[in-house]
Amino acid sequence: MQSRRVLVAVIVSLVAAGAAEPAATAVAATSKPARPAAARAAPATAASWKIQAAPYPNLANGTLSSVACASAKDCLAVGEAVTTSGSVQSISALWNGTTWTQKTTPDPASALSSSLSGVSCVSATDCFAVGTYANSTTSLTLIELWNGTTWAIKSTPNPAGASASLAAVSCFSSTSCNAVGSQTSSSSGLGTTLAETLKGTTWTLVASANGKNITNSLVSLSCKSSASCVAVGDVDTSSFANNSLAETFNGTSWTLSNAVTPAGDNAILTGVACTSTSSCVAVGSFGQFEAEGMALIESWNGKTWTQETAPGGASTTYDLAAIACSAAAACIAVGGAGDFASTLAMSWNGKAWSVVVTPDPAGTGTSLSGVTCSAATSCISVGGDTDSVGEHVSFAESLSGTAWALTAATPNPQGRPANSLLGVSCSSATACTSVGQRADITLGESWNGTSWAIISTPDATGSPGD
Repeated sequence: MQSRRVLVAVIVSLVAAGAAEPAATAVAATSKPARPAAARAAPATAASWKIQAAPYPNLANGTLSSVACASAKDCLAVGEAVTTSGSVQSISALWNGTTWTQKTTPDPASALSSSLSGVSCVSATDCFAVGTYANSTTSLTLIELWNGTTWAIKSTPNPAGASASLAAVSCFSSTSCNAVGSQTSSSSGLGTTLAETLKGTTWTLVASANGKNITNSLVSLSCKSSASCVAVGDVDTSSFANNSLAETFNGTSWTLSNAVTPAGDNAILTGVACTSTSSCVAVGSFGQFEAEGMALIESWNGKTWTQETAPGGASTTYDLAAIACSAAAACIAVGGAGDFASTLAMSWNGKAWSVVVTPDPAGTGTSLSGVTCSAATSCISVGGDTDSVGEHVSFAESLSGTAWALTAATPNPQGRPANSLLGVSCSSATACTSVGQRADITLGESWNGTSWAIISTPDATGSPGD
């Protein structure tokens, strides 16, 4: 289970926008997708993206992991790239409605590596990004502020005697934000949750709740206000099993909210979407030997979590990766079925969850990893598929009315054996942007309501795509 946690800590959120509700999730494309953390949806349109001169010399293998938009013509994407020496460097790119331009992200003086994994914008001149950096002895939290022109490192607290990282952030004004992540004790090796809050100009540690187990980790955050948040993740027990983890924030402290772990099983929550302070839905998976195999859906009414009846059962392999809710009675969850052999989508109509028919591209190892919905009957979902020659390729599906259909083929660059779209965001039914990766460089594609087209995304100098 530990490898899954490492991946989630790096790839946390693919689409984000201010205080918008989570509507997309991201997961790296592997032979069996790891569990993603939820991402936050943002309106974004793509015209003509252009690779710009990168301000990161000697970097390669770039991955954009989160994007937040103050408007359709003002978006910030953050992520990481790998140096020739093998260390990780944070990166950022600015979208002006026509082109992407890389923007230098500063590192603390002692940093040997750095990564930004989540971003939230309250305006074009006020965005916070969170992540982590490593010095010669430990890993520490990293928060940077964008003022419309440059990034600046903000002072952040770190728990004593522990390595720490932030995974997700949600801001409601330039002086009010919440962030969550995880920390690991240097002495005991035990992992606990981590939470920080911004009030005014100062970030402070906030006590977060933990189960009495080996490792606690928060990977997804959904807030309706600065004093009303829900975060989910999982707990590794002393017997190396996984239990669901959920916490709520009231503006002062985080409290365990007793997420449901089915009896006798392992479970993990990977995404959460709230449509009000008393209405949230979390998704994930559970199983007897690993936290996978059966769909896990839990609802929050402001007081208690309740496991919802999910389609499938012990004889059916369903794993949910992402959720988007356009209203309390209109949610779509996506993932993979049959051990990720085919796509999976489930819909909520306010009364019951049901599997909806989704088409599969030709190939194997197929699953959906991100979804965004502008309305109950209008959604776009993206994922990855292994084609007939064993190459991992991206694809997309759309819901229009009551039926899902494969969209026009998403283009896959030649010579890149691992193409995957990880998350998607739409400002309308005819304007969507999806981002992901192709082997070891970034991948972007746009949807105009009829067809997908590759759109150039900036990669650091030295990238295999340069």
